[in-house]
Amino acid sequence: MKIVKCCFKEILCITTIILLVLYIIFTFLLINNQKKLLQSQKMGYESNKIAYELRTSSEELTKYIRTYVVTGNPKYESLFWHILDVRNGKASRPDGRTISLKTLMKQLGFTPEEFEKLDQAQSNSDNLVKKEIIAMNAVKGKMPEKIQNLMLPNETMRDFAIRIMHDESYNNDKLTIIIPIDEFIELVNKRIQAENEYYNNLSLVYIFIDSLVILGLIISFLVMLARVKHSLKMEQESSRKLIEKQKETVELVELINQKNTFVAGLTHDLRSPIFAEQKALEVILSKKADIEFEPFFETLQDIYKTNEELLYMVNNYLSLYHYESGKLELNLQSVNIADLVYSAVRSIKYLAKDKESTIDVNIEPDLPLIKVDKGQISSVLVNLISNAIRHNTKGKEIQIKVRKVDNTIEVSIKDNGKGILEAEQVNIFQRYPMKKRKIGTGLGLYLAKQIVEAHSGKIWFETQEGVCTTFIFSLHIN
Repeated sequence: MKIVKCCFKEILCITTIILLVLYIIFTFLLINNQKKLLQSQKMGYESNKIAYELRTSSEELTKYIRTYVVTGNPKYESLFWHILDVRNGKASRPDGRTISLKTLMKQLGFTPEEFEKLDQAQSNSDNLVKKEIIAMNAVKGKMPEKIQNLMLPNETMRDFAIRIMHDESYNNDKLTIIIPIDEFIELVNKRIQAENEYYNNLSLVYIFIDSLVILGLIISFLVMLARVKHSLKMEQESSRKLIEKQKETVELVELINQKNTFVAGLTHDLRSPIFAEQKALEVILSKKADIEFEPFFETLQDIYKTNEELLYMVNNYLSLYHYESGKLELNLQSVNIADLVYSAVRSIKYLAKDKESTIDVNIEPDLPLIKVDKGQISSVLVNLISNAIRHNTKGKEIQIKVRKVDNTIEVSIKDNGKGILEAEQVNIFQRYPMKKRKIGTGLGLYLAKQIVEAHSGKIWFETQEGVCTTFIFSLHIN
């Protein structure tokens, strides 16, 4: 798969380069073709300009010579010779150049046929100029003898000049100039039109090819862009998965740390009661077998309490396992909350006695039944009352209140201890609290929260540092 992707990438790059080269080539050809088209159009313009100059110069020569032979005004003679001097390259043109009309014709690069027509027109014009000069000299009284033979009887030289400038022969000579010019213009225009059509068609071909190449480049760039976006998306996906794995790793490390803390706490917590129990047994076993156990009643009672504490911790661990593994199923039944409270108080009265604490139970009369798991809620009560006894100031009273609030039964257990420090409050229901304890795993409050919330109830606390702490939980009435 990687080889295919690599080959596709190389083919795409090569194709893009080829398309770019083709675009450059055909764009250059298009520009060059447009230059040729402009040159052809310019040549058509210059050709028509030459033809027009030849035609107009011939007509102006006729106009000035005819006016001169009639009026004899030297101004028209001067204009006549100026036109000839410009055409023959002896005087400057309007653009400042001094170049003959025939030289301009050769520079434009006409075809032989076109040049022949234009050259013929100029030759005929030059021949006609000779006749016009004869008329001009006749007005001045200068006429060779062989020309005088052409005069009519009793005809003056001026009349002769006027006649030859207006007779049919002169007009026919003019036609020998105009007709080749018209034929030249027709030939040039036909050629220029053909060239323009050719260059225009060729430009369309180049534009079409360039359009295809541009389309190919657009497709190529879109494919490349899509691949880049896909690569970025894959990298983002890889980064996301990497981040998720890193998070999982961090969570795993955190879980391992928590479990290590839990195991360390468990080892410490179980070691203390077992060690106490071992010492008590050593005291009893060190005595003779026939001695009465009455003196050791207090020691045996300590062993009983220690075992009860161990059982309490083991039950907490077992409940934790059930909750976190999702294997716990609530056995719901209708119960009287007062019965559960009194039962919990009786089960740990020895602990209150050791702390020289009294427990005041205040239960609102005629409370409705609630549907709960009797064993789990009893566990919550035992955990909360035990915590209250442990953290209560020796000799102080613990208050338990049960009342109906709206559609719930609310139970509160208040001690008169040192309260909870503000820094510890945020983690009070944490699963494995980091704070070291003299005895107990710290799971009681965490489990109490899990059990209450499993019953769709709520649990919270209120505390005053150095004064007291009250834990409260509420359960919905059926």
